[in-house]
Amino acid sequence: MNEPGLLSDPSENGPEKEAFGEKSSESTEDHSEGIESTAGSTGGVNAGKSKGKGQKKPFKSFGFMKKIKKKKGVSEGTESQTGNTSVGKPAGHKAKPNLAERYKHFCYRFGIYFDRKPNTDLAKSLYQADIEITPGMFISLAIITSLFVAVFMFVISTVLFYGMPNAFVYVFSLTFLTLGLSLGGFPFALYNKVSNKNMNIQHEIPFALSYMSVLASGGSSPLDVIRRVAAEDYGEISRELSKVMYRIDALGEDGNTAMSYLIQNTSSEHLRAVCIDISNAMQAGGGLQAYLELKSKELMEMRRQAQKAFVDSLSIYGEGYLSGIVMSVVLVVLMIVICSALGIDLKIMTPRQLFNFFVYFALPFINLMFILMLWMKYSRSVV
Repeated sequence: MNEPGLLSDPSENGPEKEAFGEKSSESTEDHSEGIESTAGSTGGVNAGKSKGKGQKKPFKSFGFMKKIKKKKGVSEGTESQTGNTSVGKPAGHKAKPNLAERYKHFCYRFGIYFDRKPNTDLAKSLYQADIEITPGMFISLAIITSLFVAVFMFVISTVLFYGMPNAFVYVFSLTFLTLGLSLGGFPFALYNKVSNKNMNIQHEIPFALSYMSVLASGGSSPLDVIRRVAAEDYGEISRELSKVMYRIDALGEDGNTAMSYLIQNTSSEHLRAVCIDISNAMQAGGGLQAYLELKSKELMEMRRQAQKAFVDSLSIYGEGYLSGIVMSVVLVVLMIVICSALGIDLKIMTPRQLFNFFVYFALPFINLMFILMLWMKYSRSVV
């Protein structure tokens, strides 16, 4: 017998070899030891097994090991491609979607009709906010979530106001109010995310331009400068420039085309102006270092002026709060106490009721309105 036959798959001429091994098991006792040693060197069978079955076991065990290794290789390759490295899962296993993904898929059954004629403005806003869903899914999420919340509020308000007079008015008022707030909450959240992104870009762009000017002074090309900044941690600026590198490296676009796409779709006017000038420098060549240094100094000076204006305006609001709100409430409370001591009739309500109204309702409400005004004033500030 030739030894290369031991290394073949048992699926090829398996019955003939097995029959031959059974018939000649007694006449090949001397050859079986050599076969077992050869199979032992290739990982087939260990020496020391029975000589009568020395030819059958190398064929079966080696073929079985080949199948195991083949399956294992397919499983490992599939796991490496899908990012799933868990042990014990078969090849081609897909991770089950979580509850949020299932809810999105459920909503998109209705949102697919909105994507037949997609809203380009909404799609651009979703791209600017880095929300990776279609306009139809966003609209369907807003509608279905608002309906679920409204139904939940209807049930809760029905239980709370059951048996009370005018319960119908309270229940439907709360239900429609909840429905309107939920529907308005989705566009507000989208707008707020885009605004926060612009604020982060405006905050980080002076430092990013300083770093870019240092790279340009070292002889780096504009694309290398963009690549380095995209790899660093400059917040939303790095994320926006990484989109440019993705279109260059993955989609095969040239630098000017990728920069033009970012210029058309970015939400920050400051970043758009910088990208336009960098794109012009890429086309014309030269002058990038001087421009970056000048622009960085300009934006840094604007940041200092914004910080100074912020401190000045905040001090004015603080003085107005102390003199206009706190002192007014204190004077009103003193007037109520004096009227109560002198027995003066206020006719609106008793001095005790008026005191409780100003202390427990008027003063907290005024403070809340003042905090809300400050939030609306300075929530978009770059300081």
